[in-house]
Amino acid sequence: MTKKIFVLAALTLLLAGCSTNQDMGNTDELKLDDLGLLEESITPTTGDLPAPTTVPKSGSGNKVIGSCNSIEAHSACIDYIGSIWTSQVIAASCNSEQGMVFSPEACPADSVGGCQIGGGSDNEMVTWFYSFGAEPVGAGVVQYSAAACNATPGAVWIEAK
Repeated sequence: MTKKIFVLAALTLLLAGCSTNQDMGNTDELKLDDLGLLEESITPTTGDLPAPTTVPKSGSGNKVIGSCNSIEAHSACIDYIGSIWTSQVIAASCNSEQGMVFSPEACPADSVGGCQIGGGSDNEMVTWFYSFGAEPVGAGVVQYSAAACNATPGAVWIEAK
């Protein structure tokens, strides 16, 4: 179960990293707020794992363009938010053989949290995880998922929606 969650998260990161054709320009000038990592968006942590941040469902305030729901197969769902995403691209990325279903609507509420990639950018997306479905995500897994997400450049764990 955990392996499938991390595979799904890795796929999400790969899609986000490969799907933009924007010129990054001089990376020496990249600012923390370009990555959605402003100090005020990070909550203090206690213990060994980073604390999750609290960010609105779509960190940029943009509307969800569509989603790829795999709750029944993997207890996860991906919201595509950035302007580069089209319904056609989202539908093509949803692998029906793996139990993924395209929807023009946002992922359902009641998630245990999610990994936001590219917050506020043209390729913004959030992979939400759920405590129900084929592979329910429990509290222990949430901590490790949050730590893995927060350790990924350009990604941040966000609280349940």
